[in-house]
Formats: sequence, C-alpha cells, structure tokens
Amino acid sequence: MNGGRVVIEEICRWAAVNLKLETTPCYRTILRILNRKTTIESQTFSEQKNQKKRVPLTDYEVENELKTWIYKMWDKNVFLSDSIIQEKARRLSYSRKNQSPPQRKYGNMYSNGWLYSFKKRNHFKCYKSHGEAGDADVNAAERELPVLRSLIEQYGERNVFNADEFGLNYRPLLT
Repeated sequence: MNGGRVVIEEICRWAAVNLKLETTPCYRTILRILNRKTTIESQTFSEQKNQKKRVPLTDYEVENELKTWIYKMWDKNVFLSDSIIQEKARRLSYSRKNQSPPQRKYGNMYSNGWLYSFKKRNHFKCYKSHGEAGDADVNAAERELPVLRSLIEQYGERNVFNADEFGLNYRPLLT
C-alpha cells in the first residue's frame, strides 16, 4: 500500500508541474480520479461537461400538500409564519413515511434555504400585519356586534367609554 501512495504522490507532483497548476492536487483527488478511470474514459468531453450531480432536494408531493394547506389557512384568514410552514412541511413529510417527527430539528431538510426556494417556486410573498390586524377575528367581531350594541343600550351615553390598552394603563396605580 505504501508503494501505491508514493506513485500517487508522484502523479500529484507531475500534474502540478506539467499542467502548470497553482497548487499540487491532493492525494485523495488523484485517487478518486483513478478509481473512476473507466467511467471517465467511456464518456466524451461534452457528456462530462453537461453531466450534473442530481440531488433530490425536495419531495414534490409534500410541497403540493403544503401548498393546499397554506391556501386553506389563508381562506380562514390565518397568518402563517415561516417557522409554522417549516414545521408543517416536516410533519407532512414524516406522516407520508408513517413516522413520527423527531423532537430535535438537527438535519432538518426543511431549512430556511428550502423555505426561501419554496416561496419563490410558488410565488408566495411575505406579508406583515401591522398593529392588531393579525390578532383580530373579523368574522367573530361582526357576529358579536349586535350583542355588544344591546349591552351598550342598557347604559346611558355618559356611562359608555372606549377602553383599549393605552386607556387602561394611562395612569396605573402605584402600590
């Protein structure tokens, strides 16, 4: 084995000198090339140039389910944060595999980079709700408005006040 290493190190030095490389190639690089010799020789140059490493980055069935879920949540006026979308994708992925998701998030396939690409692929934009817009359930408020009006009618106009967070904490009592 030691003799083989010496030969490969000689090839490294030869490549650096004859190919006019800035640095000497690593021993492992030359070893990997020699191990793939038959594959490399069987391909033409154009095939080698056009060959890309194909790595499955996402599960499109999970993404389609996630998209459907997001649209349903939007129909219900539910605001979704990035972390909620990532967690839902993770759970959908594990439910398709009939596994329970692990408690730790290490090695999470649904990273921030994945989320950015997912949003870009599906033309999702980030909308921020300002003030209390994200907190209020408009439909519930409209349903309860007649009840509120009937309660207010029981009191005179002088006894009806507007109270929000600022009004309640305007002059808090010191204890």
